Amino acid sequence: MPVAIVMCPKTNIPAVLHEDCETDLVLRLDRYIAAPSPLREDTARLWLLSLPAPSGWFNSIGAARLHIESWVSDCTSERDGSLR
Repeated sequence: MPVAIVMCPKTNIPAVLHEDCETDLVLRLDRYIAAPSPLREDTARLWLLSLPAPSGWFNSIGAARLHIESWVSDCTSERDGSLR
């Protein structure tokens, strides 16, 4: 089940989208105003990489969860390091 995390530059809350197949996820992502057109899986993946963290395309919910956990850990480490 592919998963996309979309952090649009004007928001502070990521959208977490998932569908049963890649084609359906691309169709769902294509509804975003900022998405490039025409949107295909390869352009969707590249577009997500261009967005602020933790945006990305993941092959499973588990992979997306690991990405989020790593991103939160990195953010926490950076914040803790700046307090010293």
